[in-house]
Amino acid sequence: MMGHHGMGFLFRLVDEVLEQNRANREQKPRELSEKERLEEELKIIYASGDIDEDAFDRMRIGIRTGKVTWQDLEQLKKEAAERKLAEIPEERDLKRARADIERQRGALLRAKEDSSALVTDLNNRLAGLKTEANELESKARETLKTDEAVARSYLEQRQDIEDRIIKIEQQLAALQRDLERVEELSSVLDEKEEELKILEARGRLAALRTRIQKPKEAG
Repeated sequence: MMGHHGMGFLFRLVDEVLEQNRANREQKPRELSEKERLEEELKIIYASGDIDEDAFDRMRIGIRTGKVTWQDLEQLKKEAAERKLAEIPEERDLKRARADIERQRGALLRAKEDSSALVTDLNNRLAGLKTEANELESKARETLKTDEAVARSYLEQRQDIEDRIIKIEQQLAALQRDLERVEELSSVLDEKEEELKILEARGRLAALRTRIQKPKEAG
């Protein structure tokens, strides 16, 4: 509820109340005027968090100029109670759920970025290994007629590379599945976010309906 005055304003207000209390103890007790009692009540309302600094300033000036009455302060408290009633536990739960969705969405985004970077790196390595394997196969074919032992060495090197290629392809497949899961989970989060929006809209409508249908108090 803090407005443009910030915490310093609240501290000054507390100091003001303490100073007034000290003065009251030191001086001969006297009965507070109507305006003073109104202002004391306004300070209590502000300290309870029912109004912000701007509203406090306006109401305080109104009290000192005779424009604010006890009925006005009662209306302030009534409106504050209605706002608190509108912010029922379900509303707080919705806010926490929204925050959880944002955290989960951020985690999914980081996971997607990390996995995508790994996919790019593995694809580059895979391309290099395939090129190397093709070159070794060509060398083996070229030397097969002249030096069978060298040709066999080239083929063994090629087989080692093929094993590495298979392993990388398996890693890529696993990463691709992870990316698909990330997309699925992102869709789930989108659905949950949509559900929250609907719940929030219904909650606001319910609060409005309660206020509109609430019977006027007698008198």
